[in-house]
Amino acid sequence: MTSRYQYYLNIDEFVNNLVDIPVTVSSNIASAYFASRAPIYQVGSTTSIGVCSASFLCINNGDNVFVDISNYININNGLIVSWFTPTTVEALELDQIIYAMITQAIVRVVTRIGSPNDFYRRTYSLTVTSNGPKIFFLFEYVPYLNA
Repeated sequence: MTSRYQYYLNIDEFVNNLVDIPVTVSSNIASAYFASRAPIYQVGSTTSIGVCSASFLCINNGDNVFVDISNYININNGLIVSWFTPTTVEALELDQIIYAMITQAIVRVVTRIGSPNDFYRRTYSLTVTSNGPKIFFLFEYVPYLNA
């Protein structure tokens, strides 16, 4: 089994699928809550092999803009992970909020669909980056966390 996997999503597809979730507005706090789902591709290919979804809870308390992002990836080969990205951004602007997905995390595959599933119970270092029109997801197997 390979120890390195790289996927990407097109930001335009992600933005085109955005749904706004209504929130109650406070007099001293601005907020937004939205989610999206888009196809995910293996680097070097334009054929969808899974899906990435994320929801964004954004709160501006007057001092800072906090964004709590819940991320989920489901690849057809059995790689299924979710992780959280808490961050701050300059303003409640869509570009800044989506690019806040860029992070580094340790993720463990704890959902098993299908059998056999070589990913189940494996731990990966996940690096999320962007080059502008795409967001990339690099999964690298971490052997010492799988002992």
